[in-house]
Amino acid sequence: MKFPESGEFRNRWSIFLLGLSEQLQESSKVWFLVLAIFVIVAWPAKYIMQKSLTAYFIRSYHPPEIVSNPYSPEALTVVKKAFLAVGPNEFSAYAQLQNPNAELSAKKIVYRFLFRDEKGATLRSFTGETYLLAGESRFVLLPSASLSVRPTGVDLVFDEINWVRRVPSLEVKFDVMQKAVGATAEGGFFAEFLVKNPQGYRLKKVDVQVLVFDRLNQSIVAVNSSQFTDLKPFESRYVRVVWPKALADVGEVQVTPMVNQLEPGAVLDVENKVPIR
Repeated sequence: MKFPESGEFRNRWSIFLLGLSEQLQESSKVWFLVLAIFVIVAWPAKYIMQKSLTAYFIRSYHPPEIVSNPYSPEALTVVKKAFLAVGPNEFSAYAQLQNPNAELSAKKIVYRFLFRDEKGATLRSFTGETYLLAGESRFVLLPSASLSVRPTGVDLVFDEINWVRRVPSLEVKFDVMQKAVGATAEGGFFAEFLVKNPQGYRLKKVDVQVLVFDRLNQSIVAVNSSQFTDLKPFESRYVRVVWPKALADVGEVQVTPMVNQLEPGAVLDVENKVPIR
């Protein structure tokens, strides 16, 4: 392929520029003005349109709705509820919950005890948090609440319930030993006992509920709770709970240790070569 000489190239380029100049001179000045205005306006218009369209698309975008509870569970049932006088202007409350769902566990339950006066108005409310396994029934307790006047009733309401399709595969058991009750030096009442972990699991946190029944074991006359952490296999912990009010002619003292297996790390590990009894 043969390229033109440099002189010949310059001549051709000069001819092209001369022809272009003649054509521009023959063209209408109106088109030059239109072209100049278009060039001047194009860049700001592009910036304004780009910014306006971006703002429009941002405003018109609606993110997909996040459903925190994708299940349709049956509602929790409050089997019974009551309040108890503990001392001067001091009261306890309890409620028994029932989860009717066989495959759904309530991972988080935020509830409130509402103490009512004779007109139904709320004297005070006390918030708590708990959980409830699938098909489980158990109590929630408020050991102590200070009120200026004696209430006439108590209600339990749920502010938040988070459901999960999970049933723990492990059955964590406890041995409750050496239960004893008596009067304190201050004229109150106490219950004491040992909680033993008879299995090869090391437990992160253990919640303990204590219900005291009357002499006929029909009515609850006092409630209390305790908590301890890091219970090793075959280890026993001493627990003592106290009430400021004296209790006479009591019947059964029901002690219920519990571990929330819906909480990550509740069962910390399994000791090697330690059998589960």
